[in-house]
Amino acid sequence: MKLGVLILGLTLSAPAVALSPQELLEQAAKTNPRFKEVGLQVRESEKSLESQENLRPWTLRADVGVSYDEQPSSGVIEDGTRKSTFGTAGVEILKQFVIGTQLSVRLDWNRSRAEIPFTVPDFNISEVRIIGPNYGGNLSARVTQPLLKNFGTEVNELPETAARLQLDVARLTQARAAQDLVVDVLNAYWTYSRATNEAEALRASLRRTKDFGDLTLAQIEAGQLAELERDIVSQRVSQAEQALILAEAQVLDAWESLQVSMGKSPGAEPVAPEFGETPRDSFSVESVLERARQSNPELLLLSQELRSAELNLVRSENQTEPQLDAVASLSQRSLSEEVAPSFTQIATLDYTSLFLGLNFVMPLDNTLATAQLEADEIAVERARWRYTEAELQIERQVRQAIRLYETQKKRAELSVDEVRLARKNLEATNLKYAGGLASYLEVMELERTLQDAEIRAAQTELDVKLAHMGVLRLTGELLEQWNVEME
Repeated sequence: MKLGVLILGLTLSAPAVALSPQELLEQAAKTNPRFKEVGLQVRESEKSLESQENLRPWTLRADVGVSYDEQPSSGVIEDGTRKSTFGTAGVEILKQFVIGTQLSVRLDWNRSRAEIPFTVPDFNISEVRIIGPNYGGNLSARVTQPLLKNFGTEVNELPETAARLQLDVARLTQARAAQDLVVDVLNAYWTYSRATNEAEALRASLRRTKDFGDLTLAQIEAGQLAELERDIVSQRVSQAEQALILAEAQVLDAWESLQVSMGKSPGAEPVAPEFGETPRDSFSVESVLERARQSNPELLLLSQELRSAELNLVRSENQTEPQLDAVASLSQRSLSEEVAPSFTQIATLDYTSLFLGLNFVMPLDNTLATAQLEADEIAVERARWRYTEAELQIERQVRQAIRLYETQKKRAELSVDEVRLARKNLEATNLKYAGGLASYLEVMELERTLQDAEIRAAQTELDVKLAHMGVLRLTGELLEQWNVEME
């Protein structure tokens, strides 16, 4: 899985160009160190699984050798040094099957030659007789079937199952890191958006304050207002300018935090954000809980932890079993007939051998394996209780997240009404001021009210988005919501 590719730098100098959160997420996936690290962890686990999937291949084994012996001998008819050479070559095919069966098929070839000193003094016979070369072969098959230990697919597939489990854990870790990345980037982005909105509200307030100030100064010059009003105007304009300076500094701070969350240097020039729409979704506790149980990364990781503990328990149970193997072997041996007739009287040249038996092994002291079994049993119980606790925590978090989201939605709606009413009151007071029925201080007071309402509206819009993101994070749908794909 991978994030989409988008070629757009964050060093855009024209503030008119808007940068969407989707674009930021796509760029962050390329540069965020934590996200890149967990992506490599997934690839590493995939390679480990590949190594376990072919854990029981067919194996070919071959060997060849030559031996030469000189053996002094003395006897009634043999006196001297016996010289013999023996060459052998063999090939064997090995295979272990998933139920634990081990199969070995072996084929051997051999060639032998012997020089035997033959001496019979009474008959004045002294010669060296050569036996061979003789050629022989041996075909054998051996099957070993565990009856207790290492028997069955559950035990023999443990390495592959554990590797698959590790891959699942790596992918869940990647999903959790991706969700964290989305949360961090969006949180920083919306904080930057809110700071930009607040600065824009203060900028508009400053413009209105200056406009009213110019009108008031004109009235002072015309003698309609006292000279004292001039200082009040200057004070109000100065306050508005100071507030804007602080707000613009906060915009830069928020922008640098956004850059760092993406894994970039904070030195890039700010780009205008896209504010987007405020979420208006509705959630029910039951549906969110159901989706969280199926997709929440934290809960799924604990589920995999429980599964891993259960696999370790199966392995420990197997180690405490005694070993009982059924063994069957069949051999077919043959030898060429180019041998001395006397040799055939004392050796069989061709024969078939069949063996059936049992092999039993049991440690006399199994304390270590038993202790490990008990420890793994406790580990399984602990993993189950951790999962149960996590389910309860998820349910509590779901209820809190939905309640917070609904609360923030209502606050945002009230903030919109507050801005509308504050603007309406300011416009009405402006008309009174133009007609001489209201003072400059009354106008400035309502101007401050509108400014505060606009700032609160920007904050509540951010709060709604953060609360909405909190619900989706619990359900594990945050990546799907933002069309985020992972490598």
